Amino acid sequence: MQLFRDISLCSSLFSLFLYSISSQQRLKGHPLLWIIPSKVCSKCNAIVWKEEKVNGKKKLESYYTTCCKNGKIILPHFRRAPKRLRRLLNPSNLDAHSRRFREHIRSFNSMFCMTSHGAKIDYNVMRGKGPYTFRMHGQNYHAIRSLIPEPPNKPRYAQLCIYDTANEIENRYRSLNRTSLPSEAMEIMDKEIIVDVKLELDSVNGYVQEFRKERDFHEMNQTAEFALRLIENRNRGLSNYNRPQADDIAVLMLGDEFEENKGRDIIIKHKKKGFQRITELHPSYMPLQYPLLFPYGEDGWHMGLQNHNLNGKNRKRKKMSMKDYYAYRLQQRTTEATTLLQGGRLLQQFIVDAYAAVEEECLCWIRNNQRTLRAELYKGLCDALEAGDSNTA
Repeated sequence: MQLFRDISLCSSLFSLFLYSISSQQRLKGHPLLWIIPSKVCSKCNAIVWKEEKVNGKKKLESYYTTCCKNGKIILPHFRRAPKRLRRLLNPSNLDAHSRRFREHIRSFNSMFCMTSHGAKIDYNVMRGKGPYTFRMHGQNYHAIRSLIPEPPNKPRYAQLCIYDTANEIENRYRSLNRTSLPSEAMEIMDKEIIVDVKLELDSVNGYVQEFRKERDFHEMNQTAEFALRLIENRNRGLSNYNRPQADDIAVLMLGDEFEENKGRDIIIKHKKKGFQRITELHPSYMPLQYPLLFPYGEDGWHMGLQNHNLNGKNRKRKKMSMKDYYAYRLQQRTTEATTLLQGGRLLQQFIVDAYAAVEEECLCWIRNNQRTLRAELYKGLCDALEAGDSNTA
Protein backbone atom coordinates (compact mmCIF):
# COMPACT_ATOMS: atom_id res chain seq x y z
CA MET A 1 0.00 0.00 0.00
CA GLN A 2 2.86 2.39 0.82
CA LEU A 3 4.39 1.75 -2.62
CA PHE A 4 1.06 2.51 -4.29
CA ARG A 5 0.81 5.84 -2.46
CA ASP A 6 4.41 6.75 -3.38
CA ILE A 7 3.81 5.90 -7.04
CA SER A 8 0.56 7.82 -7.12
CA LEU A 9 2.15 10.86 -5.50
CA CYS A 10 5.12 10.92 -7.90
CA SER A 11 2.92 10.43 -10.96
CA SER A 12 0.46 13.11 -9.88
CA LEU A 13 3.22 15.61 -9.08
CA PHE A 14 4.73 15.12 -12.53
CA SER A 15 1.30 15.54 -14.12
CA LEU A 16 0.78 18.77 -12.19
CA PHE A 17 4.16 20.04 -13.41
CA LEU A 18 3.51 19.23 -17.05
CA TYR A 19 -0.21 19.73 -17.62
CA SER A 20 -2.25 22.80 -16.82
CA ILE A 21 -5.62 21.86 -15.37
CA SER A 22 -8.45 23.46 -17.31
CA SER A 23 -11.42 25.04 -15.56
CA GLN A 24 -13.45 22.09 -16.75
CA GLN A 25 -11.21 19.68 -14.84
CA ARG A 26 -10.62 21.82 -11.74
CA LEU A 27 -12.61 20.89 -8.64
CA LYS A 28 -13.71 24.32 -7.49
CA GLY A 29 -14.49 24.77 -3.83
CA HIS A 30 -13.37 21.28 -2.86
CA PRO A 31 -10.37 20.50 -0.64
CA LEU A 32 -7.65 18.22 -1.99
CA LEU A 33 -8.49 14.70 -0.88
CA TRP A 34 -5.91 11.92 -0.99
CA ILE A 35 -7.72 9.06 -2.69
CA ILE A 36 -6.06 6.05 -4.27
CA PRO A 37 -6.76 6.12 -8.04
CA SER A 38 -9.25 3.48 -9.10
CA LYS A 39 -9.96 4.11 -12.80
CA VAL A 40 -8.12 2.51 -15.72
CA CYS A 41 -7.40 4.23 -19.03
CA SER A 42 -8.97 2.18 -21.81
CA LYS A 43 -6.13 3.06 -24.19
CA CYS A 44 -2.96 2.36 -22.17
CA ASN A 45 -4.22 0.64 -18.97
CA ALA A 46 -2.81 3.36 -16.71
CA ILE A 47 -4.37 3.54 -13.24
CA VAL A 48 -5.74 7.07 -12.92
CA TRP A 49 -8.08 9.23 -10.85
CA LYS A 50 -11.65 9.72 -11.94
CA GLU A 51 -11.15 13.49 -11.81
CA GLU A 52 -8.40 13.30 -14.46
CA LYS A 53 -10.84 12.46 -17.21
CA VAL A 54 -11.62 14.90 -20.01
CA ASN A 55 -15.16 15.15 -21.35
CA GLY A 56 -15.43 14.70 -25.10
CA LYS A 57 -17.68 16.46 -27.59
CA LYS A 58 -20.17 13.62 -27.66
CA LYS A 59 -22.52 12.92 -24.79
CA LEU A 60 -21.23 10.46 -22.19
CA GLU A 61 -17.83 10.45 -23.94
CA SER A 62 -14.81 10.80 -21.65
CA TYR A 63 -11.16 9.87 -21.90
CA TYR A 64 -7.76 10.49 -20.26
CA THR A 65 -4.93 12.59 -21.64
CA THR A 66 -2.31 12.85 -18.87
CA CYS A 67 -1.16 9.27 -19.39
CA CYS A 68 -1.22 8.61 -23.16
CA LYS A 69 -2.96 11.60 -24.81
CA ASN A 70 -5.99 9.39 -25.43
CA GLY A 71 -4.03 6.71 -27.26
CA LYS A 72 -1.61 8.94 -29.19
CA ILE A 73 1.37 7.85 -27.08
CA ILE A 74 2.32 4.19 -27.41
CA LEU A 75 5.58 2.84 -25.97
CA PRO A 76 6.80 -0.71 -25.35
CA HIS A 77 6.19 -1.85 -21.79
CA PHE A 78 9.10 -2.24 -19.40
CA ARG A 79 10.16 -5.80 -18.63
CA ARG A 80 10.40 -7.19 -15.12
CA ALA A 81 13.74 -6.51 -13.49
CA PRO A 82 16.23 -9.38 -13.17
CA LYS A 83 15.63 -11.66 -10.20
CA ARG A 84 18.22 -10.28 -7.75
CA LEU A 85 17.42 -6.66 -8.50
CA ARG A 86 13.68 -7.36 -8.35
CA ARG A 87 14.13 -8.81 -4.87
CA LEU A 88 16.08 -5.76 -3.70
CA LEU A 89 13.53 -3.30 -5.12
CA ASN A 90 10.45 -5.10 -3.81
CA PRO A 91 9.00 -3.04 -0.89
CA SER A 92 7.28 -6.15 0.45
CA ASN A 93 10.66 -7.79 0.97
CA LEU A 94 11.75 -6.92 4.51
CA ASP A 95 15.11 -8.73 4.73
CA ALA A 96 18.10 -6.66 5.83
CA HIS A 97 19.71 -6.45 2.37
CA SER A 98 16.54 -5.18 0.69
CA ARG A 99 15.85 -2.60 3.39
CA ARG A 100 19.43 -1.37 3.23
CA PHE A 101 19.29 -1.18 -0.57
CA ARG A 102 16.04 0.80 -0.71
CA GLU A 103 17.10 3.17 2.06
CA HIS A 104 20.35 4.02 0.26
CA ILE A 105 19.26 3.42 -3.33
CA ARG A 106 20.65 6.74 -4.55
CA SER A 107 24.08 5.80 -3.21
CA PHE A 108 23.97 2.37 -4.83
CA ASN A 109 22.91 3.94 -8.12
CA SER A 110 25.88 6.32 -7.86
CA MET A 111 28.18 3.29 -7.58
CA PHE A 112 26.89 1.91 -10.88
CA CYS A 113 25.89 4.97 -12.94
CA MET A 114 28.09 5.52 -15.98
CA THR A 115 27.68 9.31 -16.16
CA SER A 116 28.02 12.11 -13.64
CA HIS A 117 25.18 14.39 -12.55
CA GLY A 118 26.02 18.02 -13.20
CA ALA A 119 23.49 19.97 -11.15
CA LYS A 120 24.14 21.13 -7.61
CA ILE A 121 22.10 19.03 -5.17
CA ASP A 122 20.66 20.74 -2.10
CA TYR A 123 21.54 18.37 0.74
CA ASN A 124 20.23 20.68 3.46
CA VAL A 125 16.61 20.07 2.50
CA MET A 126 17.23 16.29 2.69
CA ARG A 127 18.23 16.47 6.35
CA GLY A 128 14.92 17.86 7.55
CA LYS A 129 12.44 15.97 9.70
CA GLY A 130 9.65 16.01 7.13
CA PRO A 131 9.18 13.76 4.08
CA TYR A 132 12.26 13.15 1.94
CA THR A 133 12.74 15.89 -0.65
CA PHE A 134 15.14 15.98 -3.59
CA ARG A 135 16.06 19.43 -4.85
CA MET A 136 18.78 20.65 -7.18
CA HIS A 137 20.00 24.03 -8.38
CA GLY A 138 21.64 25.34 -11.51
CA GLN A 139 21.76 23.86 -14.98
CA ASN A 140 21.37 20.11 -15.05
CA TYR A 141 23.42 17.90 -17.35
CA HIS A 142 24.94 14.41 -17.58
CA ALA A 143 28.60 13.96 -18.51
CA ILE A 144 30.95 11.05 -19.09
CA ARG A 145 34.70 10.72 -18.57
CA SER A 146 37.32 9.07 -20.75
CA LEU A 147 37.40 5.28 -20.86
CA ILE A 148 40.64 5.05 -18.86
CA PRO A 149 41.38 7.33 -15.85
CA GLU A 150 44.36 9.66 -15.96
CA PRO A 151 46.96 8.79 -13.27
CA PRO A 152 46.79 9.19 -10.33
CA ASN A 153 43.00 9.46 -10.50
CA LYS A 154 40.92 6.49 -9.42
CA PRO A 155 38.30 5.02 -11.78
CA ARG A 156 34.83 6.58 -11.64
CA TYR A 157 31.51 5.99 -13.40
CA ALA A 158 31.92 3.96 -16.64
CA GLN A 159 35.65 3.59 -15.98
CA LEU A 160 34.78 1.14 -13.20
CA CYS A 161 33.62 -1.34 -15.87
CA ILE A 162 36.95 -1.16 -17.71
CA TYR A 163 39.86 -0.27 -15.44
CA ASP A 164 41.20 -2.36 -12.52
CA THR A 165 38.21 -4.69 -12.56
CA ALA A 166 40.08 -7.18 -10.36
CA ASN A 167 39.28 -4.78 -7.51
CA GLU A 168 35.95 -3.60 -8.90
CA ILE A 169 33.82 -4.30 -5.82
CA GLU A 170 36.17 -2.34 -3.57
CA ASN A 171 36.52 0.45 -6.15
CA ARG A 172 32.75 0.85 -6.45
CA TYR A 173 32.34 0.86 -2.69
CA ARG A 174 35.06 3.50 -2.28
CA SER A 175 33.77 5.66 -5.16
CA LEU A 176 31.36 7.54 -2.87
CA ASN A 177 32.37 10.60 -0.88
CA ARG A 178 31.13 9.51 2.54
CA THR A 179 30.74 11.86 5.48
CA SER A 180 30.98 8.93 7.90
CA LEU A 181 32.15 5.33 7.60
CA PRO A 182 29.57 2.57 8.15
CA SER A 183 30.12 -0.27 10.59
CA GLU A 184 31.98 -3.39 9.51
CA ALA A 185 28.70 -5.33 9.29
CA MET A 186 27.14 -2.65 7.08
CA GLU A 187 30.22 -2.60 4.86
CA ILE A 188 30.00 -6.36 4.34
CA MET A 189 26.28 -6.07 3.53
CA ASP A 190 26.89 -3.21 1.09
CA LYS A 191 29.54 -5.20 -0.76
CA GLU A 192 27.23 -8.22 -0.98
CA ILE A 193 24.59 -5.97 -2.55
CA ILE A 194 27.17 -4.56 -4.97
CA VAL A 195 28.08 -8.11 -6.05
CA ASP A 196 24.41 -8.96 -6.70
CA VAL A 197 23.77 -5.81 -8.73
CA LYS A 198 27.02 -6.21 -10.68
CA LEU A 199 26.14 -9.77 -11.69
CA GLU A 200 22.70 -8.70 -12.90
CA LEU A 201 23.91 -5.72 -14.93
CA ASP A 202 26.73 -7.77 -16.45
CA SER A 203 24.20 -10.30 -17.70
CA VAL A 204 21.45 -8.02 -19.09
CA ASN A 205 22.63 -4.41 -19.56
CA GLY A 206 23.85 -3.65 -23.09
CA TYR A 207 25.91 -0.62 -22.02
CA VAL A 208 27.74 -2.53 -19.30
CA GLN A 209 28.41 -5.39 -21.72
CA GLU A 210 29.89 -2.95 -24.25
CA PHE A 211 32.16 -1.41 -21.62
CA ARG A 212 33.29 -4.94 -20.67
CA LYS A 213 34.32 -5.45 -24.31
CA GLU A 214 36.43 -2.29 -24.05
CA ARG A 215 38.03 -3.76 -20.91
CA ASP A 216 38.95 -6.96 -22.74
CA PHE A 217 40.39 -5.00 -25.66
CA HIS A 218 42.41 -2.73 -23.35
CA GLU A 219 43.86 -5.68 -21.43
CA MET A 220 45.09 -7.25 -24.67
CA ASN A 221 46.24 -3.94 -26.24
CA GLN A 222 47.65 -1.78 -23.46
CA THR A 223 49.19 0.83 -25.78
CA ALA A 224 46.47 1.00 -28.45
CA GLU A 225 44.45 4.17 -28.96
CA PHE A 226 40.73 3.50 -29.11
CA ALA A 227 37.38 5.13 -28.53
CA LEU A 228 33.74 4.15 -28.08
CA ARG A 229 30.96 5.59 -30.20
CA LEU A 230 27.50 5.62 -28.57
CA ILE A 231 25.13 5.45 -31.52
CA GLU A 232 22.15 7.82 -31.57
CA ASN A 233 20.34 6.69 -34.72
CA ARG A 234 20.10 2.91 -34.47
CA ASN A 235 17.67 0.07 -35.07
CA ARG A 236 14.77 0.58 -32.68
CA GLY A 237 12.25 -2.13 -33.49
CA LEU A 238 9.87 -3.01 -30.67
CA SER A 239 11.72 -6.27 -30.07
CA ASN A 240 14.96 -4.28 -29.64
CA TYR A 241 13.61 -1.40 -27.56
CA ASN A 242 13.44 -2.90 -24.07
CA ARG A 243 16.75 -4.73 -24.28
CA PRO A 244 19.08 -3.18 -26.85
CA GLN A 245 22.09 -5.33 -27.65
CA ALA A 246 25.64 -4.08 -27.10
CA ASP A 247 26.38 -4.10 -30.84
CA ASP A 248 23.32 -1.90 -31.51
CA ILE A 249 24.13 0.86 -29.03
CA ALA A 250 27.90 1.31 -29.43
CA VAL A 251 30.89 0.47 -31.59
CA LEU A 252 34.62 0.28 -30.87
CA MET A 253 36.81 2.57 -33.00
CA LEU A 254 40.56 2.37 -33.51
CA GLY A 255 43.23 4.79 -34.69
CA ASP A 256 41.93 7.87 -36.49
CA GLU A 257 38.40 6.55 -36.89
CA PHE A 258 37.16 8.38 -33.84
CA GLU A 259 38.09 11.77 -35.25
CA GLU A 260 34.99 11.60 -37.42
CA ASN A 261 31.76 12.37 -35.58
CA LYS A 262 28.40 11.53 -37.10
CA GLY A 263 25.34 13.50 -36.06
CA ARG A 264 24.52 13.19 -32.38
CA ASP A 265 26.70 10.14 -31.75
CA ILE A 266 28.78 10.40 -28.58
CA ILE A 267 32.48 9.56 -28.91
CA ILE A 268 34.19 8.57 -25.65
CA LYS A 269 37.94 8.64 -26.12
CA HIS A 270 40.52 6.32 -24.60
CA LYS A 271 42.22 9.06 -22.62
CA LYS A 272 40.97 12.60 -22.37
CA LYS A 273 40.96 15.11 -19.54
CA GLY A 274 37.69 16.44 -18.21
CA PHE A 275 34.11 15.44 -18.94
CA GLN A 276 32.10 15.15 -22.12
CA ARG A 277 28.49 16.27 -21.92
CA ILE A 278 25.70 13.97 -23.12
CA THR A 279 22.72 15.73 -24.61
CA GLU A 280 19.26 14.99 -23.24
CA LEU A 281 18.24 14.25 -26.84
CA HIS A 282 20.34 11.07 -26.89
CA PRO A 283 18.58 7.76 -26.09
CA SER A 284 21.35 6.84 -23.64
CA TYR A 285 20.86 10.00 -21.53
CA MET A 286 18.75 8.34 -18.82
CA PRO A 287 19.84 4.67 -18.94
CA LEU A 288 23.50 5.61 -18.42
CA GLN A 289 22.60 7.67 -15.34
CA TYR A 290 20.01 5.31 -13.83
CA PRO A 291 21.07 1.67 -14.41
CA LEU A 292 19.04 0.53 -11.39
CA LEU A 293 15.85 1.94 -12.95
CA PHE A 294 16.74 0.84 -16.50
CA PRO A 295 18.54 -2.47 -15.83
CA TYR A 296 18.26 -3.62 -19.44
CA GLY A 297 19.57 -0.30 -20.78
CA GLU A 298 16.18 0.55 -22.29
CA ASP A 299 16.23 3.57 -24.59
CA GLY A 300 15.12 6.88 -23.16
CA TRP A 301 13.39 9.59 -25.16
CA HIS A 302 14.87 10.31 -28.58
CA MET A 303 13.93 12.37 -31.61
CA GLY A 304 12.77 9.37 -33.61
CA LEU A 305 9.71 8.69 -31.44
CA GLN A 306 6.42 9.29 -33.23
CA ASN A 307 2.87 9.86 -32.01
CA HIS A 308 0.45 7.08 -32.89
CA ASN A 309 -1.79 7.88 -35.84
CA LEU A 310 -5.38 7.43 -34.62
CA ASN A 311 -7.96 6.41 -37.23
CA GLY A 312 -5.58 7.26 -40.08
CA LYS A 313 -6.21 10.99 -39.72
CA ASN A 314 -3.65 13.65 -40.58
CA ARG A 315 -1.69 14.52 -37.47
CA LYS A 316 -0.83 18.11 -36.62
CA ARG A 317 2.07 16.92 -34.51
CA LYS A 318 3.84 13.74 -35.61
CA LYS A 319 6.82 13.68 -33.25
CA MET A 320 6.37 12.60 -29.65
CA SER A 321 7.40 15.34 -27.23
CA MET A 322 9.75 14.67 -24.35
CA LYS A 323 7.04 15.84 -21.97
CA ASP A 324 4.55 13.29 -23.26
CA TYR A 325 7.17 10.54 -23.13
CA TYR A 326 7.96 11.03 -19.44
CA ALA A 327 4.30 11.53 -18.53
CA TYR A 328 3.59 8.13 -20.11
CA ARG A 329 6.49 6.43 -18.34
CA LEU A 330 5.51 7.73 -14.90
CA GLN A 331 2.21 5.86 -14.78
CA GLN A 332 1.41 2.62 -13.05
CA ARG A 333 -0.16 0.02 -15.31
CA THR A 334 -1.63 -3.37 -14.60
CA THR A 335 0.16 -4.73 -17.68
CA GLU A 336 3.67 -3.35 -17.08
CA ALA A 337 6.55 -3.95 -14.68
CA THR A 338 6.96 -1.32 -11.95
CA THR A 339 10.77 -1.28 -11.80
CA LEU A 340 10.96 2.46 -12.47
CA LEU A 341 8.21 3.27 -9.98
CA GLN A 342 9.79 1.18 -7.21
CA GLY A 343 12.83 3.45 -7.17
CA GLY A 344 11.79 5.35 -4.03
CA ARG A 345 14.21 8.22 -3.45
CA LEU A 346 15.94 7.46 -6.73
CA LEU A 347 12.58 7.84 -8.48
CA GLN A 348 12.26 11.33 -6.98
CA GLN A 349 15.68 12.22 -8.39
CA PHE A 350 14.66 10.79 -11.77
CA ILE A 351 11.47 12.89 -11.86
CA VAL A 352 13.37 16.09 -11.09
CA ASP A 353 15.97 15.13 -13.69
CA ALA A 354 13.27 14.44 -16.29
CA TYR A 355 11.49 17.71 -15.58
CA ALA A 356 14.77 19.61 -15.96
CA ALA A 357 15.35 17.87 -19.31
CA VAL A 358 11.85 18.84 -20.48
CA GLU A 359 12.43 22.47 -19.50
CA GLU A 360 15.81 22.47 -21.26
CA GLU A 361 14.22 21.11 -24.44
CA CYS A 362 11.53 23.82 -24.34
CA LEU A 363 14.11 26.58 -23.85
CA CYS A 364 16.24 25.16 -26.66
CA TRP A 365 13.24 25.14 -29.00
CA ILE A 366 12.42 28.76 -28.14
CA ARG A 367 16.05 29.75 -28.71
CA ASN A 368 16.15 28.05 -32.12
CA ASN A 369 12.74 29.22 -33.34
CA GLN A 370 12.80 32.96 -32.79
CA ARG A 371 11.43 33.67 -36.26
CA THR A 372 8.58 31.24 -35.77
CA LEU A 373 7.66 32.92 -32.52
CA ARG A 374 8.12 36.38 -34.04
CA ALA A 375 10.10 37.25 -30.95
CA GLU A 376 11.89 40.14 -32.64
CA LEU A 377 8.59 41.77 -33.62
CA TYR A 378 7.31 41.35 -30.09
CA LYS A 379 10.52 42.89 -28.74
CA GLY A 380 10.08 45.88 -31.05
CA LEU A 381 6.56 46.36 -29.75
CA CYS A 382 7.78 46.28 -26.16
CA ASP A 383 10.52 48.79 -26.95
CA ALA A 384 7.96 51.13 -28.54
CA LEU A 385 5.68 50.93 -25.52
CA GLU A 386 8.57 51.62 -23.15
CA ALA A 387 9.51 54.66 -25.27
CA GLY A 388 5.94 55.94 -25.00
CA ASP A 389 5.26 55.58 -28.72
CA SER A 390 1.57 54.65 -28.82
CA ASN A 391 0.85 56.13 -32.26
CA THR A 392 -0.92 53.42 -34.30
CA ALA A 393 -0.87 55.41 -37.55
